[in-house]
Amino acid sequence: MISDTIKNNKAYQYALWCVDDNNKKVGRYVKKQCQDFIDIVNDENSKYYIKEKELQIIEGFLKLINIMPNKSAYDNLVGFQWFFIVNSLCVRRKTNNKRRYELSILLIARKNGKTLLTALILMLLMLMCDPYAETYSVAPDRELSGQVYKEFQKLLANSPKMSKYFKILRSEIRCTANHCVYKPLA
Repeated sequence: MISDTIKNNKAYQYALWCVDDNNKKVGRYVKKQCQDFIDIVNDENSKYYIKEKELQIIEGFLKLINIMPNKSAYDNLVGFQWFFIVNSLCVRRKTNNKRRYELSILLIARKNGKTLLTALILMLLMLMCDPYAETYSVAPDRELSGQVYKEFQKLLANSPKMSKYFKILRSEIRCTANHCVYKPLA
């Protein structure tokens, strides 16, 4: 039985939209990934499950994070962004309770919110990780890697309720709740 938390989640709704036979807007690999996600939700015998507590925590944080002044991430993320966040952070293995995906790759065209999505995921990871964890963004040069850092700073500037959990330094951002560190690297 699907819980209301998952059934009403935007990631699940996006997955249902993608696998619709009449939908010609998404490619076959996206449909395949979405069908896999739906199967995890609907099949109790699956090797994986959606950790609902984590999903609720993420939804709560996304309501507090503003992507622009007075525009919460929760209300303004589009379907694929929700799907990427939930699929990469909330899908767990039943055998050992670890995340299904240790590596997530996002391949989309320019100007489609990759930097914002990356900054959001880093913020969520920092808030939910073990104490003293270290997180990095890596790019071919320091300027490119710094784009995620700048987007992270913007998110904190727009989110007064979240900024109390972070301290921005010249070369890193620290989460005061659990002493995690984020650094952009070249």
